[in-house]
Amino acid sequence: MGCCDMPLDPVYGRPSRRRRTVTCRRNLERDEACDRRPARLDAPGCGRRRLRLVERIGTGHDLLLLLARRLLADRPAGAGGEPPLNLLRGLSGRVHARAIACELTMDHAPIATPHAARSRPIWQRPVSRRTVLATGAAGATAAALAALWKGNDLSQILDRVRDYTHAYQGALRTPRVRAAHLLRRAGFGATSAELDRYAAMTSTMMTESVLNYEKTSNAALEAQLPTLDLTSEKGPNAGAVQAWWLQRLVQTARPLEEKMTLFWHGLLTSGLDKAGPAQMYTQNQLFRKMALANFDDLLKAVSKDPAMMVYLDTETNRKGKPNENYARELMELFTTGIGHYTEDDVRESARAFTGWTLTGGKQLRYTTDSFFNPRYFDSGQKTFMGKTGNLTGDDIVEMLVPLRATAERLSTRLFNFFAYPNPEPEIVRHLADTFQQSHYNVGAVVREIFAMDAFYSPKAYRALIKSPVELAAQTLRATGSDARAYGAAATASAAMGQVLFYPPNVAGWPAGTSWINSSTLLTRLNFVNGATQRMRLSSSSSTLDQLTSTLVDGNLSPTTKDGLEAFKAAHPQNQAGLLFMVLATPEFQVN
Repeated sequence: MGCCDMPLDPVYGRPSRRRRTVTCRRNLERDEACDRRPARLDAPGCGRRRLRLVERIGTGHDLLLLLARRLLADRPAGAGGEPPLNLLRGLSGRVHARAIACELTMDHAPIATPHAARSRPIWQRPVSRRTVLATGAAGATAAALAALWKGNDLSQILDRVRDYTHAYQGALRTPRVRAAHLLRRAGFGATSAELDRYAAMTSTMMTESVLNYEKTSNAALEAQLPTLDLTSEKGPNAGAVQAWWLQRLVQTARPLEEKMTLFWHGLLTSGLDKAGPAQMYTQNQLFRKMALANFDDLLKAVSKDPAMMVYLDTETNRKGKPNENYARELMELFTTGIGHYTEDDVRESARAFTGWTLTGGKQLRYTTDSFFNPRYFDSGQKTFMGKTGNLTGDDIVEMLVPLRATAERLSTRLFNFFAYPNPEPEIVRHLADTFQQSHYNVGAVVREIFAMDAFYSPKAYRALIKSPVELAAQTLRATGSDARAYGAAATASAAMGQVLFYPPNVAGWPAGTSWINSSTLLTRLNFVNGATQRMRLSSSSSTLDQLTSTLVDGNLSPTTKDGLEAFKAAHPQNQAGLLFMVLATPEFQVN
């Protein structure tokens, strides 16, 4: 068994630590006696033998090997010797670095045992080299893929994509590209037909069409969604709820509704580490129902939501024994931010949120009902931000939401999510004014963001990296999907770093460049590969120009364009492989 073929962790795809050290040591000893093979895919005499190796080399290992070779080829002449492990770790992390160093130095052919990997679903296993290249000749796809990602590090590659975009000042002057930009940010991509329809609208019409989603029927989606059993003692399992939401993300006729649900899940955070799946499902429905509602109304509802009550311990908040967790996070993360409240405000507001509890006795993690119990409520006088009275939790919310700090903080979070990070002060002021003048209406702020010149500026275009969930949803929309795909895609999203209903902490997920590194890039490519293999036949009949126009606006860096055209020329009939190549481009990784 080769270094790259050790048993994998079922979620993150890494070799188990228990087996890693001893297996690598055995392989390194055995590798000294391994047959040598040509170091280059195009070396004379390697073709037939290389084909025989296809079934024996894991894709993750082999793709990284190709990328490593490509980077090493750019090293200065005379810089020979053993391949530097730091470079390899930059590509693959600690797991594969030593194995790839062996591969580059000794050019060995590891002996694989594919049966264990084959027993796992395609989305979870490291795809075999044969499956990656099932859409093309051995070596061609991986070599072309390595060419797409040629560069010194990932940040420079993504900067190259953005720099080319910024130099192309006319990118967002085209109605179709403007439509594609809006539909990526306000949803999860679009079909060619949807792009044509939106491109025929004015900017105002596009914005109103996206925002007024309640006028659009979602009956087709509701008819296809699985029924989750909320009546049993423990309710549905986590995997079922995750698959249910991913199906909504992919098939919804109201993309902004789901995008806002995802936004609230990352801001008003709860997670499966404490709350139960049924509670997370109920909270998810609450976010969907109030996606563009007034912020004060949403916060009042969330304060009594069972998932939030379990996650931040409101259900243990009692008269005489207040729990400050929710009160503190309400101010620090959900509204004003640090610096706008005192520790006395935290203590007094915690008293105000007493009284609400859950049904279910010891099974609090599984109940989806909350109620007010007067015996638990602290009815004494409380002083919060200078106001004294018999304050309740709703009173606290009504005092926090109107504050300018809340308006600016929420406006910034929304702009970061939809446009680009760190908006200019004048943009924040304008959006905060809109928030306050609209009586704290979130929909009004989102409408204003989509109407801004800044939203369609070169600075906004491709300024965001797709989160794993966004990548999974857009990929499934591009390839077609069936009932099996959603749970598997949720698992793949977890391997890429984002577990639905399980954010890393109460602050939610970090965004930006944290979404993509050498390890998660490989997982992204493996996921895209699996999706293109499972796609419906009707999805595989587009030309290269049609695919790039729909998926990446037809706006490609010279490196990407050359790589795709070379692959197309070598494999003119390989539609599935071509789609895989487009989805694997750096341009598709940005939003």
